[in-house]
Amino acid sequence: MGSVSESKQPSSFTETVPDAFGGRFVPGMFTLSVGPNEQLFEVHKTVLCQSPVFAAMCSSKFKEAHDKHVKLPEDDPEDVGKLVQYLYAQDFGIKASEDEP
Repeated sequence: MGSVSESKQPSSFTETVPDAFGGRFVPGMFTLSVGPNEQLFEVHKTVLCQSPVFAAMCSSKFKEAHDKHVKLPEDDPEDVGKLVQYLYAQDFGIKASEDEP
């Protein structure tokens, strides 16, 4: 979810993002460059700023706020993709095994 290299999300997905945030949606996108190969993720600012760490980066005090670009060269793109998925859906999409209590 959110990765530029993946196929684009259906327009119905991006159109529902503002509704999912109950009127607290702030327009704007940030680009995350992740890993040594700089895999790109486009993420709505409102979604990204649910994380206190990214909220701080997105504040006007930081370079990232002006560039709308966050570089994460040491992070794993797969892990960041899972984080982005969670921030959008509030769900990791992992189902518990039927054997687990």
